[in-house]
Amino acid sequence: MDKKKTYIGVIIPAAGSGSRMGGVYKPLEKLRGKEMLLYSLDTFEKCDEVAFVVISAREDKIEEIEKLCKKNGYTKVKGVIKGGKDRQESVENAFICGLFDGESITHVAVHDAARPLFTTDMAKNVFEMATQKGNAVCACRVRDTVKRTNVDAVVIDSVDRENLWLIQTPQVFEKKMYADALEKAKKDGFVATDDSSLVSASGVSVNLCETPSYNIKITYPEDVFLAEAIINMRGEDI
Repeated sequence: MDKKKTYIGVIIPAAGSGSRMGGVYKPLEKLRGKEMLLYSLDTFEKCDEVAFVVISAREDKIEEIEKLCKKNGYTKVKGVIKGGKDRQESVENAFICGLFDGESITHVAVHDAARPLFTTDMAKNVFEMATQKGNAVCACRVRDTVKRTNVDAVVIDSVDRENLWLIQTPQVFEKKMYADALEKAKKDGFVATDDSSLVSASGVSVNLCETPSYNIKITYPEDVFLAEAIINMRGEDI
């Protein structure tokens, strides 16, 4: 193995309930006639640094995703495994599936299944930073005015947005760094909302890689229309 080269194993957690989308299974929700998950798979398929992809899915969707990946000829999707009770467990299940064993994989990347607008240019930047610094997390700067309120939604004060960021994915970490963070979280009973928090809790400093704000996560129904508008603006084929 070329020790200077980055070899990335990608984990895509896709086992969520989609409650804020009315129970819709987001990874298979269509954008311009194409399943949302496939946009991310298309991007990772083009990245030389990516060795393989593991998808952690809802048990009742595993077979459907496997057939979809086969139909579309994705050579880098090496497994679709059962997700866990929460995001962290779903990612851990994928990490311990056996594909990450051995010395070939240098880094682990975790990417939201519901974040379809990630591009190869973004991948190049975040992968390069992770290679240089040990980790890198996609993020964009907060652009709007931020207010802090009380429980009754009455404004208490304004928050300086100068150093505030919105965290995105992919989030990329050296494999041992990530393995150590998972082990410590399990030992401490710590459950993180994202992997950067998991690694930070292990005592490691996390680096942010600035990414465009349009690398959105599909959370609410209106986000589908916004994502389709962005895809149309790019003039991408489906």
